[in-house]
Amino acid sequence: EMQHERAQEEIRANRILLGLEKETSNTNQGEIYQDTFLEELEDEYGFHTAIDDAELYVTKPNERNESDNDSTSNLMDNNEYLNLMTSLNQKQHKYLLNMLSLIKENKQCLHFITGGAGTGKSVLIRSIYQTLARYYSKHDKHERDKKNYKRIIIAAFTGMAAFNVNAVTLHCAFHLPLQGDLKPLSENKLKEVRETYKRLKFIIIDEISLVSASRLFDINNRLQQIFNNELSFGGLSVLLVGDFKQLQPVNDNWIFQNRKNNVYAQILNEKVNSLWLEFKYFELTEIMRQRNDIEFADLLNTLGFDGLIALNNRQVQLLDSRIVNDTSKIPKETVFLFHSNKSVGEFNNTRLDSLPGELITSVAKDEPKGKDKEKASRFMIHLPNIDLKKSVLPYIVRLKLSAKYMVVMNINVTDGIVNG
Repeated sequence: EMQHERAQEEIRANRILLGLEKETSNTNQGEIYQDTFLEELEDEYGFHTAIDDAELYVTKPNERNESDNDSTSNLMDNNEYLNLMTSLNQKQHKYLLNMLSLIKENKQCLHFITGGAGTGKSVLIRSIYQTLARYYSKHDKHERDKKNYKRIIIAAFTGMAAFNVNAVTLHCAFHLPLQGDLKPLSENKLKEVRETYKRLKFIIIDEISLVSASRLFDINNRLQQIFNNELSFGGLSVLLVGDFKQLQPVNDNWIFQNRKNNVYAQILNEKVNSLWLEFKYFELTEIMRQRNDIEFADLLNTLGFDGLIALNNRQVQLLDSRIVNDTSKIPKETVFLFHSNKSVGEFNNTRLDSLPGELITSVAKDEPKGKDKEKASRFMIHLPNIDLKKSVLPYIVRLKLSAKYMVVMNINVTDGIVNG
């Protein structure tokens, strides 16, 4: 009974903090009393979710105007949005209010949010997106435009990371090359991109640890070209989110270091990326995962900060409990990681042979296209002999209906058909 009463108190406190209900017993006490009352509610119940702006609560989906833009089409309904806001902790809430205040003042935000495992970085991204989408849909004077303009972009380096936060890849969003130096967009392509991003205001980049210093400069240069603006990132607000205790860029420097082969930095003996210095730092520290995940999250954070030597006996036992000497006892749906492509190939062939069903062999059929058809035709003769260890496009693929396959290229990020 006491738990039920407490739950009812929390619900009412939350509704008051969100401005959905008023404190009726002291309505004549004035604004100072009301502010104090709200602060006491937050201290007592731990809610830090009062984004006191009725305009952030939108009409029902079937009441929206046909001119809704890309941002509003992905809006949660009011109840979902309220639940999302009430799940934020104090630091998440304070950052969101701070960021929203800067946006309302039409100031550029260049921010970096970090935090260990389970501190709610993805939840904060969703909260920021939903709040900004609501704000822009209400305050953008171009809202009645018939075209589907983007106002907010969420992007990530890999297709898997992008899919996890309902985003696009950096290469797709900013037309970046997979390899080599960045080249200016052609006149026709630039015109097309400028039309698409005509109303773009805010960019969120997740899993920032994988983004190199060179790639950050590429994004900056591309946005400057698109918006014809020499301000950093073309004057747009950019939020970077990630944890540097996770994977670092492949064959490149960390985003906060100087670019490789940067002659000017070498002459001046600069160690820090000048573009990175423009970002303000915010850190999330409270683990927000459910209780059964907190122990593992603590382990990961300890491992990231201080290494194996800092683990306590309980944490070591938890890791040791995952060691299996007999691979036949591992569930068949488990994904295995190997240190070499050769080991991957041997394991895949063994597992495929052990599965029931008819084996189908698919042989690639290649057709040369483009200006160098003759040169391509001569090269195609050698395709069957290409070392598969150096190619992501095998000439022969063995298939069974009962097998699971992992793609190694991004095909459709929206549908989750991505690398990994």
